[in-house]
Amino acid sequence: MVRLRELEEEIRTIPYPGLPHPDREARRAYRSAINEKVAEYKKVCLNAHGIADHPKADAIWDFAWEEGHSAGLQEVDGWVIRLAELVKG
Repeated sequence: MVRLRELEEEIRTIPYPGLPHPDREARRAYRSAINEKVAEYKKVCLNAHGIADHPKADAIWDFAWEEGHSAGLQEVDGWVIRLAELVKG
């Protein structure tokens, strides 16, 4: 769980390119950095809850992400926890 918090902090500290009109390449670099960290977060999260190899792992992540990402990665983690309990029985 510590690594999840570390990743969340790393994502939060990725600087957004300058406003009001960041150039296209700066936005691409920003999105790429965010996507890379979120992919790592997904891997660590699913492993931490013992469902990384479950056939429904991607569906669980997709649902958890859709429901929780606007409230933060801890909310996504909370959804993964609840859904993992359902599939693990």
